[in-house]
Amino acid sequence: MKIEVNEEVISINGCRKDFKETFTHAIVHHAKIPVGEFKLEIPLNCRVESKEATLQRDEGLYKILCPKRKVIPTYLE
Repeated sequence: MKIEVNEEVISINGCRKDFKETFTHAIVHHAKIPVGEFKLEIPLNCRVESKEATLQRDEGLYKILCPKRKVIPTYLE
């Protein structure tokens, strides 16, 4: 999986293999998980500091933290 954070969008590219093939005795009651290559783009409502983004993984879930971009006001006289 490849995760890219830009100022306005998070892009996730990867390939999900069929998990039933990896387990020899898997019992699946209900599965609607897409298999194969995928690309997901998540638009952001504000600009973020992409260089300060962090990634956490907990029990198979990913958490992407992106601090908002700091706005420096410009005063005109």
